[in-house]
Amino acid sequence: MFYNSLHLQNYIFNKSLFGINLEKSWQNSKGDDMNIRNKKILTGILGFLTGICNGIFGAGGGIIVVPTLIHIIGLNEHEAHATALAVILPISAVSAVIYYRNGIYAWDVIYKVIIGGILGSIIGSKCLGAIPPYWLRKIFSIFMVLAALRMIV
Repeated sequence: MFYNSLHLQNYIFNKSLFGINLEKSWQNSKGDDMNIRNKKILTGILGFLTGICNGIFGAGGGIIVVPTLIHIIGLNEHEAHATALAVILPISAVSAVIYYRNGIYAWDVIYKVIIGGILGSIIGSKCLGAIPPYWLRKIFSIFMVLAALRMIV
């Protein structure tokens, strides 16, 4: 039934997150590909959930976006990480404006983090293409687990 461990991961992710298996291509009475329609709907839901996470937590959309882009939308590791950044940028901008209007910024910290963040993003984005997909997935997974543990402890 499962071709490899990634196929099994896709199945488990789809079933656990959405309760459906997108590996199948369902046909309706008109012969339209239901899988494509479902992916479009799930892509919209993905955007909504990403916006909610970003608005509430100030970040964290990548934790939803990257695995969903890989396991449901079907992008490869590198495309998913790059696409996630492009998706999160406008969402973060909207959240930032709302936070600004509510006056909940630590201005003395913002500029320092921006400078470090810009330098880090230049280095990180240049390194992305050099990291094999297997290791990119492992590094991202470890980062998510460590971030979750840090939040719990």
